[in-house]
Amino acid sequence: MKFQGKTLFSDTPNCCLMIAPYCASIFLGLRTPVSPPICSGAFMEDITVIFDDEAATEIRTHSAVLMLASPVFHKMLTQEMREKKNRRIVLPGKNPAEFQVLLEFLQPGVGRLRKVSEQNVELLMRWCDEYCIESLHGECIKFIKKQPATVPRVLRAHRLGLEDYETSSIDTLLRAGEKDWKLCYDHPELVQKVLERSLANVKSWTPMNPPPPTSPARARTRSRDNSHGPNDLDRLASAWGRLARRLA
Repeated sequence: MKFQGKTLFSDTPNCCLMIAPYCASIFLGLRTPVSPPICSGAFMEDITVIFDDEAATEIRTHSAVLMLASPVFHKMLTQEMREKKNRRIVLPGKNPAEFQVLLEFLQPGVGRLRKVSEQNVELLMRWCDEYCIESLHGECIKFIKKQPATVPRVLRAHRLGLEDYETSSIDTLLRAGEKDWKLCYDHPELVQKVLERSLANVKSWTPMNPPPPTSPARARTRSRDNSHGPNDLDRLASAWGRLARRLA
């Protein structure tokens, strides 16, 4: 790759902010680290992020990286706010270790080597939601939706507001005969949704779409009798009704 044209030099930190959008548009497309990386002396660490943890942690980073990733940080650092004047961002109540993980994903070039995982996806989603980091947010959602359905993942989807994945996972687990929903008991809205999906699944049982067998004997009974009367609904509604009353 060859660049042509005049080379401009500036002795002010604003030089980094002027060229950062153009450099980032190139670096973000790379799957390997650039040399020198954007996190080195090639770009000044011109902003301090301060936390109110016991250690009073301070992290030096690049304002250009934060502004390119997040409109929230962009507003802080471009409008007449104290963050712009002081070159300091205070994040009360935030975990500096989580912020460091987020920063690793935001670094152009190097950040593309980081992978969303079960260990970091929830914290990344929280930060992306709060600071409107859309590209990484979309990457996290894609990762979550590729995971097989489990009750803990249903609970996580509920916490993160991913209703479509939550509903499809509940249906998948109910069809597979999942009975252990204890993790959901502290979330009445989620329990109510599991009940509603349970009833919907029972109503949809047909000879072509039978319920999951609970035992070989029950499976043989189901295969001989393909009708599912009101007793199935009554038993299910009664069981979930008792649970709902206990949680109320």
